[in-house]
Amino acid sequence: MNVTAVVPLRDGVSGKSRLASVLDDDARRALITVLAQHVVGTLLATPQVDRVMVVTADIRFARSALGELSDVGDLEFLAQPPDRPGLNAALDAAREAFGVPTPENGSGGVRDVPGGIGDAPGPLLVAHADLPALTPGDITDLVMRSAGCPSGRSPERPISRHPADRSTSDRPHPADVVIATDRAGRGTNLLLLGAQGVERRFRYRFGPDSRAAHEAEAARLGLRAVTTSRPGTAVDLDTVDDWNELPAEVRAAVGRYAPFPAT
Repeated sequence: MNVTAVVPLRDGVSGKSRLASVLDDDARRALITVLAQHVVGTLLATPQVDRVMVVTADIRFARSALGELSDVGDLEFLAQPPDRPGLNAALDAAREAFGVPTPENGSGGVRDVPGGIGDAPGPLLVAHADLPALTPGDITDLVMRSAGCPSGRSPERPISRHPADRSTSDRPHPADVVIATDRAGRGTNLLLLGAQGVERRFRYRFGPDSRAAHEAEAARLGLRAVTTSRPGTAVDLDTVDDWNELPAEVRAAVGRYAPFPAT
């Protein structure tokens, strides 16, 4: 599989507001930067990922934070149209930039973009930019699940037995939609759309209880969805509680750039 990954990135000022009680503006900007560098670098280091697009309302910040990673792999930046605010709209803008139909533009709105997916859409992966424990093995696991490999097992680490994990070895068929949940099992930290999900114009449903919303969207379209959770995909970093749940080695790595107060 040749996967195209999209990473939505907010600006370096308003993000991580729930950490304002423990981190000042400069520290939060540093945190946003180091987390985004880690996620984008991980995607670029994953063999199945061909290209990565960062979509953002603050293109200057994104290029400043991530521009050096262009030397590692195929990294592109897309400015989110100011008249299309919000996460789901940003992701639709990225799809359109690749020449992929969205629920709003229909088949007639597909643009002939050089290098775009066009008439033969490949898998599209959305990855949030705040996953400090994400590894290439985690991304490979999602791709294997989409391809229908038994259990999606990666040699890097065992699959979590989280109740949200509904992929088992007795389900060898390819999945049209793969949802990697957050720690609570209610949100969506990564979402992989296979060819059918792309072709049928799957609607992004990021927001409260997005896992259930994405599962319902897959059911609406008659698509097979698989929901999974692994340590590297489940742990994001929005609150002090999230920080305390990180493995010690991950806290140490992140803390070198964005020091948290001792807890």
